[in-house]
Amino acid sequence: MTIRTTCATAVAATLALASLTACGESADQVAPETEAGGTAVAAETVTSVVSESANAPANAADEAGALAAAPAGELPQSVQGYTDAARAEMADEGVTESDVDAALAAAHNGEAEVEFDDGHWEIEWRDIDVDITPEGQVLEADR
Repeated sequence: MTIRTTCATAVAATLALASLTACGESADQVAPETEAGGTAVAAETVTSVVSESANAPANAADEAGALAAAPAGELPQSVQGYTDAARAEMADEGVTESDVDAALAAAHNGEAEVEFDDGHWEIEWRDIDVDITPEGQVLEADR
């Protein structure tokens, strides 16, 4: 057996073991111990069991989707502006800038429901719903 064959065999065995453990299966591997003369004296069985977390992505596509869904920025500390649609909605529903500021403060204090969706934060506090970008631009504010 040449060095190339040994390396190829070692790589193939490593890949086979990795694929078995990545699937959550158990992999048994026998590692013989040898004496100085090269004869096998005993065999030792090594078992590895890997289980996947219930929240772990099932495959690479799910993992990429999970990363894409992660928040792109933190919840802003303050409002930086309002879209025209947000201002019109606020006027129709009687939501003030103070209400929006209070909802944002409640979100920072853990007193509001907060979710990151479609590139913006959705804050639900009392009877007020606010959609705000990580940069602080209010997209919607209503009751």
